[in-house]
Amino acid sequence: MNQMKFQFKKIIKNRFNYIPLIILMAIISVFLYMNVISVQKTGIVAQTQSNISAAETALQEQKSSLKNVSGQDKIALEATIAANEKQITTNHQIIAAYKSKSWKILYPLLESQAKSFLASNTDGSLPPEEVEALDHDVLMFQALEKKNFPYQDPALPTSGLNFMVSMMQYVVPLLLVLSLLFILSQLYSASFKEGINLSLLYPKSQLHYYLTSIISGTIVSVCLLMGAALFSFILAGITNGVGHLDYPVLFINLETKAMHFQEVGSLIFPSLVIFGLYILFLVSFMFLICYLTRERFASLFLGLLGLVGLDLATNQIVPLQKIAQYLPTSYLNAVSIVTGEYAKNINNYQVSFLSGVICLGFSIVIIVSITILVLSKNLQSNR
Repeated sequence: MNQMKFQFKKIIKNRFNYIPLIILMAIISVFLYMNVISVQKTGIVAQTQSNISAAETALQEQKSSLKNVSGQDKIALEATIAANEKQITTNHQIIAAYKSKSWKILYPLLESQAKSFLASNTDGSLPPEEVEALDHDVLMFQALEKKNFPYQDPALPTSGLNFMVSMMQYVVPLLLVLSLLFILSQLYSASFKEGINLSLLYPKSQLHYYLTSIISGTIVSVCLLMGAALFSFILAGITNGVGHLDYPVLFINLETKAMHFQEVGSLIFPSLVIFGLYILFLVSFMFLICYLTRERFASLFLGLLGLVGLDLATNQIVPLQKIAQYLPTSYLNAVSIVTGEYAKNINNYQVSFLSGVICLGFSIVIIVSITILVLSKNLQSNR
């Protein structure tokens, strides 16, 4: 216990350890500000107003061309004009429903609009990505209509819960790992001076030293993770409302590869499980690296290469994507693992919550076993 207190004091007294925390909080704040600004500029109202302007311009040109055509061409042009006028009317209704917060009116309008775009794609001219986006919108508006929740742009969430989940999915994982590598490399390398293992001078056993080091590192890591999550939630919640636990978010069925929407609350616990296992893996890995290198910058470099580098490489290199389910670094983005988005992005649907628990669990056991073996051999060689 005294050793753990000593390690905590080292972390707290080291002012450099506050730099990653400050950077993390600053980046989260900037993302929230940008989301709020972007929603005003590119949200439903802004996009719909832009569509109205474009449609009205096209309508004027079509009406001016009407007197120059006859026969079937005139009939076709009149049908196009009628369709544009109907679309303009619908767009005005969308804006009115959004501004009056009439969600029961808004979502069917948006759903009908997305379906009409899909129906017009008879010649297959729309790219697959756009068709998928329209299918996503149809499912999303159907799910929102059932709940009658205020609209949150899935790409630019601003309410407390939705923003927190977004940060935990797209921003926090990488920043968290970078922060932890910086903090843990300093914490664990501090036990070595000029290559000499000062932990051998501790009155208790090397196993006790190892366990207290892992526990203290894990506690610090969990506190940083929860701090980032709570800061995201509170900051967005104060300014834009808390949100709803049963707000629908996108999930990918790993068997059928189909999109569906589930409550955001259903991904919190499994995501925390993956995050927790990954943190334990990261802490164990960094302790072993620091113990072997006995040098702060070398351990930091190897940590960046082994954890961050391999994760980024898996996102880009196809052979690594095919074995991603066996790589513990693949499970950094816990939220995307649970929703199935990561599996879809790398086209490997064997990457799942269950595979994450198994892979990270085995990886932790292997690293802990290697570390205990190294500790025992070093202890014997120093007797």
